[in-house]
Amino acid sequence: MEDMISNMMLQAQVTEEQLKERQEIKTETGVVLSWKYLCWVREHPVKSICKETNILYGTQDEMIPYKIVKKFSEENNCRLNFVENGQHWLHTDREVAAMRKWEQTVLEESRSIIPNK
Repeated sequence: MEDMISNMMLQAQVTEEQLKERQEIKTETGVVLSWKYLCWVREHPVKSICKETNILYGTQDEMIPYKIVKKFSEENNCRLNFVENGQHWLHTDREVAAMRKWEQTVLEESRSIIPNK
């Protein structure tokens, strides 16, 4: 998360000092950068919350570089899946269809490893 916020700040040409001074800055894209949130993110780094975490990553993600997602996946033993030419928000018809197919696959796989009670 911190890397994503840092990238957003870089794209908006906002320094850490400016954000600290103003507390919140609305970017040209409409995203509000928050000093308070940046501090919270630094105090609470993202970790995988369960044993079987799957991540769907758009190969054209403009917000989170691949190396960050790859590192997180490796450190937290996550399965990393891709939407070719997908963006961060996965919003086009093609991206949503790929996401639905991925969700179905992950759900079916999880059902096969959970014993019936």
